[in-house]
Amino acid sequence: MNRDWPPILIATLIFAGLSLWMAAASPGFLEADACTHYQYARFALGETHYLVNVWGRPFVTALYAIPATLLGRMGVRVTSLACAVLIATIAWRIARDLKFRRPALAFVFTLAQPLVFLHSFSELTELPFALLLAMAFWAYVRREWGVMTIFVALAPTARPEGFGFLLIAALALIVHRRWWWIVLLPVPLLIWTYAGWVIYGRPEYPGVGVHWSWLFWLKHEWPYAQKSTYASGPLLHFVALLPAVASPLIFPFVLIGAWMSVHEARRHVGTKARSGEEGIEDGSELTQSSLPSPSLRAFVPTCLRASSQLLIVAIPLFILTAHSLLFWLGRMASSGEIRYLLIVAPFWGLLAASGWEWTFERFHWRRPYVWAGAAALLPILVNIHYPVLPLHLTADGMKARSIADWYRHGQVSTDYPRILSSNPEVAYFMGVSHTDAGWVRDWSKQTIAKAQPGTVLVWDPVYGTHNADAERVVTLEEIRAAGWVERPELAEPINEIGDSDDWHVFLSPISIFGRKSN
Repeated sequence: MNRDWPPILIATLIFAGLSLWMAAASPGFLEADACTHYQYARFALGETHYLVNVWGRPFVTALYAIPATLLGRMGVRVTSLACAVLIATIAWRIARDLKFRRPALAFVFTLAQPLVFLHSFSELTELPFALLLAMAFWAYVRREWGVMTIFVALAPTARPEGFGFLLIAALALIVHRRWWWIVLLPVPLLIWTYAGWVIYGRPEYPGVGVHWSWLFWLKHEWPYAQKSTYASGPLLHFVALLPAVASPLIFPFVLIGAWMSVHEARRHVGTKARSGEEGIEDGSELTQSSLPSPSLRAFVPTCLRASSQLLIVAIPLFILTAHSLLFWLGRMASSGEIRYLLIVAPFWGLLAASGWEWTFERFHWRRPYVWAGAAALLPILVNIHYPVLPLHLTADGMKARSIADWYRHGQVSTDYPRILSSNPEVAYFMGVSHTDAGWVRDWSKQTIAKAQPGTVLVWDPVYGTHNADAERVVTLEEIRAAGWVERPELAEPINEIGDSDDWHVFLSPISIFGRKSN
């Protein structure tokens, strides 16, 4: 165990130092969704509807709320850094429990993933979800069934993939004869939907009795369109991105580790855990009689350590397959983002560690930790030749900042004291929430159709036409049909920023004082 600490300490200091540097030096957001998540967390303690918002995700918003309130964006980014280090720590502990020869490699290779580093100073949902999944799997390895159930039950409150893991956890509890824990799986969802129903004013839904309406709140508020507004893509899109997920130099060892994990699991088919070697038996190991069919008896390993090895491969494969199909079929608002694969970061780290230690032992190579550190740090050279970091404001971000400054300090806000913008960074630069009734109106088809007096509308071609929620996708034709008055001269200074000139500014048909807009 003692030999684990030097690489873990060195990796932590380097990773945390670079992450904090980039967090402080990056005025831009990793993605526009990061801006929205930050906004939700920043105002959640004052506007509690954000804590139950379906798109924002309660677990993520609650996790970031206090740091965002006290320390702003830096507080959220430090929280993301803590999540990354915790995930790597859990991967290391899992590797120890599964008897890896050099378990600290799992820590190093989890932090070595480029996406883990980028998200360690972002405001997105992937790292909080990966933390829940890592904790759940570690509890599975340690046979803490109640703990595992609690963390899996929280997963849907962090990301939509959590619903799939509810089914996987239920199956695992049944197979391992711990089925009574299943009753805990829906509890966070029930609390979430009831709290949302109360905070949103106890709405009633057609065909549902008043006493049961709360059960349908989550379904009613679900924002993800079945048919994506984003273009679908090739089936092997995510497969092609895998080297970038694990890091190109490390990815070959992920493949070797996957092969080794399956081999280890197969080696235990039909065997049983032995006291002191595979762990103390507690009645949770599979037995031949507990498996429902001969085909399963011929394949499924019957000791918990071996089933854990198999799941280290199966879980990332499940995520890879699910997101590949969703993107290919154009479902569930999938835009093919590489970050979707980040949610299984500890599993990529475990597979890479397994492959690395096998390779170094097979060829009698020396200093595995030194070379692991070199492989982890070499991608920094890419940023020297093709600078990506620190994150600067995009052209759209600069336009949003310009709009916020123009609106808050210009004369137009006198007659039009509300602003409605498709780009979420406008509210961020104004320093207000997206639902601050004193300044902004919520971007949606319903709001735009009303064309409420005294409102400035700003439309951009990215967020105006692409959104996970179809209710927030609004075309220029819909805006004009609702009676909004376009003012090209107001858009000209905005469109001078960057290379595109396709932002549009409209005024509501009537000002706050009842005068018609020209």
